[in-house]
Amino acid sequence: MIEGRLRTVILPPRRSPRTQTAIDGERGQAAVELALTLPMLLVMVTGIFSFGTFLQQDMELTDAVNVGAMYLSVNRNKTLDPCNLAYTAVVNAAPNLSLTSTNFSFSFNGHAESGSSCSSGSSDTGAPSYMVQGTPVTVTVSGYPCQLFIYSTSLVPGCTISTSLTEIMQ
Repeated sequence: MIEGRLRTVILPPRRSPRTQTAIDGERGQAAVELALTLPMLLVMVTGIFSFGTFLQQDMELTDAVNVGAMYLSVNRNKTLDPCNLAYTAVVNAAPNLSLTSTNFSFSFNGHAESGSSCSSGSSDTGAPSYMVQGTPVTVTVSGYPCQLFIYSTSLVPGCTISTSLTEIMQ
């Protein structure tokens, strides 16, 4: 005689209409979460790009001032207007920056000059006479407006970038 075995199969419970409604109501949850977090995410991403632009401008201005100071330090006997020589080198080294409203100042062996020109009629007078081999020359650019904006709102109103570099006259 063959004995039969009884098998018990457990079926999943049937969902009640109330449970089905709760599952259907969760379908819009992702859309609500996206609507709540997307504005904050966009502000953060825009802020990152704005800060990146600020850093790029600061690096470009620093590199341009470096070029101007180095150019001035190696061309001490070739000009009667050293300020214009450095000013032109800085402006040409930073083609992406508008340096028209910035302030340029120079220090030749402790003697200060400002502006884009300090012309002298002779190499024995004025700024050219202060350009002595082995002495420091400093080029400073200040007042470049930084642009830290998020959706046309300035994060730091009145912010300016300034940089200075000192080289030794060759």
